[in-house]
Amino acid sequence: MLLLVFFVVSMSGQDLNEAKEHFKNENFLSAIISYRLHLADHPEDKNALKNIGVCYLNSNIDKAKSIRYFKKCLAFDSYDKDILYYLARAYSYKLDYDKALEYLQLYELKPGKHKKEIPLLFKQFNYCKSLIENPVQVSIENLGDKVNTSSEEINPFIDKKERMLVFSSKRKGNKGMVGPDGNFFYDVYTNNFTGFNFTRSKNCKSLNGNLNDECTGIKDDGSYIYVTVKSPSKKQQTDIYRSKKRGRSYKRKEVLREGMNSLKFNESSGTFNDEQNTIFFSSNRPGGLGGDDIYVMKKLPNGLWGEPENIYAINTNMDEEFPYFNSFDSTLYFSSNGLPGMGQYDLFKTKWNAKENFWSEPENLGFPINSPYNEKTICFTRENKHAYIASIRKGGIGSYDIYRVNYDKVEIKPIIYLVSVKEDSTLQHIDSVEIEINTSSTNSLIGKYLPNNNSGLFTIAIQPGKYKLKITASGYEPVIKDFNVSTFAYDKEIIRLTHLLKPKDNDP
Repeated sequence: MLLLVFFVVSMSGQDLNEAKEHFKNENFLSAIISYRLHLADHPEDKNALKNIGVCYLNSNIDKAKSIRYFKKCLAFDSYDKDILYYLARAYSYKLDYDKALEYLQLYELKPGKHKKEIPLLFKQFNYCKSLIENPVQVSIENLGDKVNTSSEEINPFIDKKERMLVFSSKRKGNKGMVGPDGNFFYDVYTNNFTGFNFTRSKNCKSLNGNLNDECTGIKDDGSYIYVTVKSPSKKQQTDIYRSKKRGRSYKRKEVLREGMNSLKFNESSGTFNDEQNTIFFSSNRPGGLGGDDIYVMKKLPNGLWGEPENIYAINTNMDEEFPYFNSFDSTLYFSSNGLPGMGQYDLFKTKWNAKENFWSEPENLGFPINSPYNEKTICFTRENKHAYIASIRKGGIGSYDIYRVNYDKVEIKPIIYLVSVKEDSTLQHIDSVEIEINTSSTNSLIGKYLPNNNSGLFTIAIQPGKYKLKITASGYEPVIKDFNVSTFAYDKEIIRLTHLLKPKDNDP
């Protein structure tokens, strides 16, 4: 019995030691697991309760989960003053800014080591309340498990025709190394959009190496991808690279030599305009206003590139990154942690006035595009109908997932399919064919369809959803398969599909 007690105590102590080690190395997800194991045996350990709450606040998962642990700390007769500060921040991630302000006011009465942040947080929380009370009229949808995983997916960029998506991910199986946080470094991935569904994502191996390979942009027609290579070491500078499309893949990336990459400083993100005669990039080079500033370079009439110019009108004493110039509306989109926003980084826009030769005052893209988490990149399809962002949202698949923002307030109408059914060997239309569609969840009949007598085509109008498709014809093997109609198809006029049937084997 004594041996068993010693073993249990020993294992509990091991969990706590592992938790502290993970916490020290900022491997917060692993620390959460170890702290939870320790708290199962020691639920009154107030230091562990505080630390697991801090881990949630610093993780890339639901930060509001920290609330339950910080509230348990308040139940003790004495507790760390900063628990009130942590609760204020935690409630902001729950979008409960009244509670956040309530705890911030209590913290102001007896402040701790975060005293200097109090005025800024009061200003930020009230600003966030105003954004939520005046939301932007958009709908936002997760791209699903063909794109997103339980790991991080960030920096999505798509060509103007919305055919190819490129992004970076920390998913298992990456080419790069494993970082100190226990996750793989970022690799670049591509994914094709069929018109109503995304395909499986593919590792763009020619662009990826041992370090963090992060997307920073894509040419409108998808012919170039722009990436940065980032080392975990602060001593190694970051440069911007470009890769040219070759067939269905991309060539090995090459460092941009137009003059924006510096020898001693970081160029953390950058991209070209549509005409390829202007470069926007961010850098921490001397002469800026803060950390990373956004610069512009223009091609001269002689074909050479001019000197980088700091866009002082939009930069702050903090960081401005990931510039994206949208030629459709002459607007520069970027992220900042120095302008008023909801999260550490928010998305902003500024419009170029060619007549007056100035940039407009930066404007926050608003809620729900921005959130209490970090939104760093945005990319638009043609006519600004859709945009793509990466964010942490309720109901997501992993931590950072990729989402599509629908700007048009479009009524979801039935999607029109023109379906042809042919013999697999001759590719000739088959007579006397019937298509039956039922719901996947309840097997309720949606309809039975017959082909047009003249064209031999089926015309099927159906709402987005998950269905079972059954095709039958005399003398042929039936086809039964899942038929998923995506909401991404609602702005497509007509979708054409072909199904092939095999003749039945008549051998005895």
